[in-house]
Amino acid sequence: MSSTFSKARNAWTYLREHGPKEFLDRLRFGPPRDLSKQYSYTLLGPYPRHPQTDDVSVNTINWFLSGFSATSGGHINIMRFVQGLEALGYECRIVFGEGRWMGDPDAVQQRMVQAFGPMQAKVYLDAQAAPPAYACVATGFDTAYYVRAFTSTHKRFYFVQDYEPWFSAPGSEFIFAENTYRFGFIGLTAGSWLADKLHAEFGMETHPFAFSYDAKLYQPLPRQHRTTKRIFFYARPETERRAFELGVLALHCLHQLYPNIEVVFAGGNLERQKFAFPHQICGKLRVSELGALYNSCDAALVLSMTNLSLLPLELMACGTPVVSNMGPWAEWQLNPSNAKLAEPNPQALAAALVEVINNPAEWKRLHQAGLATVAGSSWEAEAKKVADALRIHDCKA
Repeated sequence: MSSTFSKARNAWTYLREHGPKEFLDRLRFGPPRDLSKQYSYTLLGPYPRHPQTDDVSVNTINWFLSGFSATSGGHINIMRFVQGLEALGYECRIVFGEGRWMGDPDAVQQRMVQAFGPMQAKVYLDAQAAPPAYACVATGFDTAYYVRAFTSTHKRFYFVQDYEPWFSAPGSEFIFAENTYRFGFIGLTAGSWLADKLHAEFGMETHPFAFSYDAKLYQPLPRQHRTTKRIFFYARPETERRAFELGVLALHCLHQLYPNIEVVFAGGNLERQKFAFPHQICGKLRVSELGALYNSCDAALVLSMTNLSLLPLELMACGTPVVSNMGPWAEWQLNPSNAKLAEPNPQALAAALVEVINNPAEWKRLHQAGLATVAGSSWEAEAKKVADALRIHDCKA
């Protein structure tokens, strides 16, 4: 997430400074890059300490972001916790490390409200211009460098939703991400797998929270009986950790075992893909359209080679059985009681799907278990877990 917005910001800056012709030439031929600018955040030294830092209220929190997208699950999660902490009495601010390219801060704040719903948080487009805060929260690896440089604070936290080094092949960006876990920040982690990994490998103090779902959007609806079984697959070829190729091969094997299927693709651009089985391509959908789509499917194939997203719980909330890969990054949330787990190979995943769609008793078991899994969860409860972690370090509402 952070890497994507860093690249987008660099592209926008180049377009504005050099014009469309040179920008297109850059895309076509890839002229030399100024790496000291592209990765300038890794070179940041300490910012001057604000004189009022020692007197700042203990309920103030600066959240550092790279950018935002209304369709990004990661950004939706961040803003849910900002809003949840505001409801508990915290004063939150949104800080973009070098965000002047985004325009007027009040306009950015309004766009964020339109994207994520009401919030009181004021927006700052330059880390050095942000006010002092008792706590600062990094939300991605590049933002961690700004939080480290920001001296006008008492406590530094790290809102970690995935293991970001794995977003890149071993190399510079892998190391840039991994190094941030050595900064001494206090981890607020999405799930116990990340909490355990960061504590064991980097000595971080970590406090896990869990995921929940939006009950207004995701709920079971009356289902139509179909002889053709519909399989939902979240397909994003551009996001390697979601294992698109593995999923397509598993669905190919499924079609050979159980020909009477239709695969429903959603999530990414599939214009350059060909499939040898019946399918429907939905592309990117509005969040308001997803619940009905999930309810129309008999099972869902959800793959992740890093930490899980919100998708499994949203499917469970609709009563759609989830088939996923084994792995500690998945099994902190999914287990044999609430999902069908298989080894991450095409044949095993296909066999797991057959067990679900060809066995009414197993389908009913997973349908009911999924609904039971989400029944006790809420975003309000997870926001309180984060508030509890903040209070341990005297950041109190």
